[in-house]
Amino acid sequence: AVPEHEPFTVDHLTHYQAVEALLTALRQGDSSAALARVVNERVGRGEWPLAGFADPPQRLLQETAESLWQEAADWRSGEEESPRLLVWQGVIANRALQIEHAVKDIRRGPDGMRRLWQFTASRLRTKDNKMSSWHPLLQPWLQHVLLAVCGEAVPTRVLSPAGTVDWPALSADVATAWWQQLLACWLQGQVRALPLEAKTAFAWAVEAVKADDDDKALDAAATVYDGSGFGMVSPPADKAPGGWIWPDFDALAASGEFADI
Repeated sequence: AVPEHEPFTVDHLTHYQAVEALLTALRQGDSSAALARVVNERVGRGEWPLAGFADPPQRLLQETAESLWQEAADWRSGEEESPRLLVWQGVIANRALQIEHAVKDIRRGPDGMRRLWQFTASRLRTKDNKMSSWHPLLQPWLQHVLLAVCGEAVPTRVLSPAGTVDWPALSADVATAWWQQLLACWLQGQVRALPLEAKTAFAWAVEAVKADDDDKALDAAATVYDGSGFGMVSPPADKAPGGWIWPDFDALAASGEFADI
């Protein structure tokens, strides 16, 4: 149903969709004009504030477009390679597996360096350049590891409306070790639910590295999974369907597998 009230702000989903439109425009031939067109088209839409209320979100979107344009300078100057079909074959837990994946957006820069470029509409960093969101990096990281496993190791840059993340090329040995662990967990997940939730796991990992304290890491993970206390529900509304199996963090961590995975 269409709400009967006029919006005075831009909600998270609408802003996210607008940034996705900017990323799509960035890939067009005349990307500068396409970015400007996206910003202008948003004004007057049903989900966008009208009259003077549109000015602040429009300025924010314009700033985002300018930031993306600047961050993508190296991407624009690079020579795009054809998509690469990666094929990995191996045995994990006595099971023969074959993984195929087409990787796009490998570009060769003016200096001759090849790099994998990935884009996300999520804001990766805060204004003081600290990481604010980790889960959007999952898919880029899998491609980064797979490239190295298949003998195509390259550095990777993930571009977002708020900051970038760079990873150096991985050695084959390091990538293979991670790849085997990932596939072993994936195989387990095909037969049973694993006690893992992405945002909760990242909160645990960040605190574990920063503080080197298991108790603090578990407390950070519990805060993300259970909430801060206000308006808590059981199971956590945004953790379905796993929330029905593990209604709170104590249940999620009870088996001891959470930290291992």
